[in-house]
Amino acid sequence: MILIAYGTRPEIIKFFPLIKAFEENNIQFVTLFTGQHPDLYKDMKNLIPEPNYCLHNIMETGQTLNNLSSKILKQIDNVFDSVNDSVNNTKLEYVMVQGDTTTSVIVAMATFYRNIKVIHLEAGLRTHNKQSPYPEEVNRQLISRIAEIHLCPT
Repeated sequence: MILIAYGTRPEIIKFFPLIKAFEENNIQFVTLFTGQHPDLYKDMKNLIPEPNYCLHNIMETGQTLNNLSSKILKQIDNVFDSVNDSVNNTKLEYVMVQGDTTTSVIVAMATFYRNIKVIHLEAGLRTHNKQSPYPEEVNRQLISRIAEIHLCPT
């Protein structure tokens, strides 16, 4: 089973063709909306399917990246446990993240901590300057160290 994790408009735009290809080829997957752009479904309701799982109350005005990260970490294990369902005989083998957001790097880290393989879509484009753009460059580098599979942006 593959879990596709997204939470921003650019992430769903990049994942949408992949989701369609998975459906057309009967590849077993579920989706997780991480909630970074909470109005995403209001804006794109007719274009994208409802996610299988959602993280709740992730975004807060003025919060630090540490606070955002801790909220994701507190909820993500429940998603992993739900996908790993012995009753329905499903086992989470891969989690796909896209790009360089804080949610992508935290989901990738949590995935690694659970000994699940990470697939990174849009794994390229490096500045090699940890401060520019901050924190995105470090997020990309960390995901690259964690990921088993690296996919180009298109």
